[in-house]
Amino acid sequence: MKTLGKVGIYCLANDQVLEWMIPFLESLKAYEPECPLYVIPFNDNISQLSKISQKYNFNFYRDINLELLDGVGAKVRGIDDIHNHRFRIFSIFWGPLEHFIFLDSDIIVLDSLQELFRTYINSELEFMYYYRGIFDQVYKEGEFRDKMIREHRANGFNAGSFISSRGAFSLDDIQELAEQAATIRQHFADNCIVQPFVNYCVDIKGLKTQAITEAIPDLGSEWAKFKIEFADNTHKVNGKRILYTHWAGFGHGPNMPNRDLFLKYRLKNLSWPWRWQYVIRDHLTTIFRTWKSRLSKKLKGLLGKPETKPL
Repeated sequence: MKTLGKVGIYCLANDQVLEWMIPFLESLKAYEPECPLYVIPFNDNISQLSKISQKYNFNFYRDINLELLDGVGAKVRGIDDIHNHRFRIFSIFWGPLEHFIFLDSDIIVLDSLQELFRTYINSELEFMYYYRGIFDQVYKEGEFRDKMIREHRANGFNAGSFISSRGAFSLDDIQELAEQAATIRQHFADNCIVQPFVNYCVDIKGLKTQAITEAIPDLGSEWAKFKIEFADNTHKVNGKRILYTHWAGFGHGPNMPNRDLFLKYRLKNLSWPWRWQYVIRDHLTTIFRTWKSRLSKKLKGLLGKPETKPL
């Protein structure tokens, strides 16, 4: 049993992801209006977010070590670019919340999250994630991955949403693990930025972990790739209820899966002129992509025809 304390939600964002943040915030307003939300600034580009912070009742969490964590990202990845700002999520382990859920901005909440908090707090677990087994997005295939599974019980989990507690890692822990990770970064999955390192930290420290869907068996996959239906007053995927959905790996646009659910919260409280902009844009984009596809097929057919030579 864990000690009781302040619980809430963290998210990493800036104005660049405003199109995701608005539906995310609207969904929280619908299902978790009283739950504290702290937004970690990805960088200083947060003027638009600042304007809506009061409307959606969230605070910015500006830890003094954010730039230091940017440096941790550079050390782990061996690259000095803006993506290292994603390592700022580690500040949540010494932030204002005792127990917390971290959610990526490309998530929409579809039910109360209190069940997750209760399940976690009433357990001996130190870290819960939604789904596992995505090793190709964590560690590259080979002896290193096999060793992590064999010796550290690695699970290969998605780091876009998880539950944990303050103190699971200290800043010293992260810096020490970064030093180690810098020597074996060639075994981390390419283009996954912070996810391999989050897994590495959890694996090496040996935190007690479990998948949310194992702790609460009637919950289904939250990946937005799957068709979401509304039945029995709850959202479901393949007959199992879900508490939120995550568009991991997808951009927002007319062809995104479950676009209707995204628009439900993106267009909420917008006037009809603004709503029609989305309707018209979606329609025109669909027409353009349809004709582009047809033209491409015709060109391939023409270019692919064998040359007819005279006898």
